[in-house]
Amino acid sequence: MYNAFKYQNDAGSSFDVSRYKTFVLYALSFSLLSVFFLATGAFLIESNKQIYVLKETPIFFDFYHLFVYSFKTFSRMFIAMVSSLIFSLLYALVAAKSKRMEMILIPLLDILQSVPILGYTTFAVSACLSLFSQSMLSIEMASIFAIFTSQVWNITYSMYNSFKTIPIDLIECSKILKLSKWQKFWKLELPYAVPDAVFNITVSLSSGWFFVVAAESIEIAGDSFRLPGIGSYIAAALDVGDSGAILYAVLAMCGVILAYDQLLIRPLRFFAQKFSRSNESPETKPWVSELLQSTIFNKNVRRKISCYARKFVFAKCIYYGGVTYNTNQNGEKESKCVDYIWYALIALGGVYLIYYFFTFFLRFSTTDIMQVLILNCITLLRIILLLILASFIWLPIGVWIGLSAKYSAIAQTLSQFLAAFPVNILFPLTVIMINKYHLNTNIFLSFLMIMGAQWYILFNVIAGIKALPKELKEASDIFKIRGLLWWRKVALPQVMPQFIVGLIAAAGGAWNASIVAEYVNFKDQIVEATGIGAYITHMTIDGDFERLALGIAFMSLFVVTINRCVWKPLYFKYLFKD
Repeated sequence: MYNAFKYQNDAGSSFDVSRYKTFVLYALSFSLLSVFFLATGAFLIESNKQIYVLKETPIFFDFYHLFVYSFKTFSRMFIAMVSSLIFSLLYALVAAKSKRMEMILIPLLDILQSVPILGYTTFAVSACLSLFSQSMLSIEMASIFAIFTSQVWNITYSMYNSFKTIPIDLIECSKILKLSKWQKFWKLELPYAVPDAVFNITVSLSSGWFFVVAAESIEIAGDSFRLPGIGSYIAAALDVGDSGAILYAVLAMCGVILAYDQLLIRPLRFFAQKFSRSNESPETKPWVSELLQSTIFNKNVRRKISCYARKFVFAKCIYYGGVTYNTNQNGEKESKCVDYIWYALIALGGVYLIYYFFTFFLRFSTTDIMQVLILNCITLLRIILLLILASFIWLPIGVWIGLSAKYSAIAQTLSQFLAAFPVNILFPLTVIMINKYHLNTNIFLSFLMIMGAQWYILFNVIAGIKALPKELKEASDIFKIRGLLWWRKVALPQVMPQFIVGLIAAAGGAWNASIVAEYVNFKDQIVEATGIGAYITHMTIDGDFERLALGIAFMSLFVVTINRCVWKPLYFKYLFKD
């Protein structure tokens, strides 16, 4: 990998620099693998302890424990991300390939992504405690599941959209080559989905970091569970008002995010470039990719892996033959009969769900239902105003960054840090400012909701403008299209589909963030705004699971209705605009 050359010292001796570098790279690889296996063993040993150990063990504020907490949070995020990728691939593939399953899975996905993370955490803790016999593994699984739910839906939508929008010419090419369904997946569908999936991994990781405090510090029905990690460290520091510990936690989180950027994000971006469909300039090779190719994955190993992968893709035992065309009328009739049966089953399931929800809502008085409905409307109005404000700020900035090759990589890395910034750290300043100057909580707590969500708009606008065709950019320069005309004819039509995707994600993030932003508690000083987020937090603390379910159900209904009636029509309008 490196050109071998000799270095001559004063005494006339020499040493081979390439061998020295190779030794260092091998030592680093061995160290990383050793740390991984030791950490896995320590996790398995600690998970077998009973849950009372977790309640009796305090959160320590010294540097050694902060380093250990950082590594544990890093591991939970990694497990959640791997689980998200596996789930997203399987879910999106089934939804894209089966029209019958698509009718169920996509509406279900809308519902799942609209449920706030606190709703998943509340019910996941109860389920895991019953499954894992009151061991620490139950809380670990609940925490990982909470992080998983903050990441997975964005990646799933991305993969589903990629599988459904493969160009017709590529599909026809696969038919000409007589690729089987198995080969078509590995040679066409998965490579086509890789660039968008890698981009959304970055966005999803930021979302996971934003909610890591809620995932590691769980309070439900009077019980408090704090897993050792950066999130619980921040929660404990906020409880005692230790500003120094909060600063150390922020620095530790920045270090972990930087580690993720260097060890995972940059190698994935570099890998995804070979499948990229845009004209953007290639990134430089990350040092991690250089490390892997220089040591563990050297030429011989990579050649063997490539050989086995080729045999796996073209294995005869899973080779179903080329693409066939079914012209049998009897087969078409049978397929229609199956469709009718499937539609009938879906209709029956829909009737049952309507009956179930109707009986569920009958448990509550009209006052309870109207209260939840009004609180949802208030939070919705707050989110709409915040999205308008964030769009005016980040749309022009995102276009400028995307067009600047010099600042694009720096800005994306910086925005990744800012997107991961936990809003809980701003609680002390928010409470002090509101109490000192008697500020309106309904206005000033609202800005906490958009702190993490606004970055979805920036990420997607940058991705949209970077895909601007080189020919169109050159044509606008030749004809000297400037000012508002350039925005109307070039920039906005190019970024609008991605901009709407960013608005959808930002709106979902704001709904989720309302739970922590509308109810702020710092050293027993509580300030809250009127909205469904504060209502859900109150019900969680009080352990009123029926009203908690009512609040979550109405929030999900609002989010799904807006997605179906507003965002999806807008997206397809601009995506397929002539």
